Amino acid sequence: MEFRKTYTLSEKDYVLYNRYTHLRTLVVMPLLFVALIMALCLFMIFGVHAAGPDTLYYIVPLVVSFAVGISLANAAMMNSQARRRYQASAALKSAFELVIDRKGIRESGEAGSSTVEWARVAFAKETRHAIYIHLAPRRAFVIPKALLNPKETDIIYQLLKKHLGRSCRIRKR
Repeated sequence: MEFRKTYTLSEKDYVLYNRYTHLRTLVVMPLLFVALIMALCLFMIFGVHAAGPDTLYYIVPLVVSFAVGISLANAAMMNSQARRRYQASAALKSAFELVIDRKGIRESGEAGSSTVEWARVAFAKETRHAIYIHLAPRRAFVIPKALLNPKETDIIYQLLKKHLGRSCRIRKR
């Protein structure tokens, strides 16, 4: 059994991949900001000024809304940076062939080729828009679902389940 497909990764798919791989940063950064600013505010309110707990009713929503604003601005900047990177790279815009078989995963295109054995594949995960076959947390092969028919999706699922076992986080439909 083998999956073989030639396709070009769109700018939208690349931006979604970039957002998916940096999701942890987008979530953790605002949480750290809230924790740091709240600790500072608590020290200022109770340690220096002794203003009282009712002051927190005004500060907490302000800090949380500012953290949400920072998170949205960071997401917009990351998307913009990913779009610029995609536009600047001829390799990302070129067509390539992805082959998944019993030996592993092969990707070849104008920019070169790479072969990855199953032992080097960390895990596979599915989102609404794509299937990601990870070599590391921030490095993955991207297979956009919009380009797949149900038969191809089933072949990918069977190959990944067979070779990855529990590391395959894809639901069979």
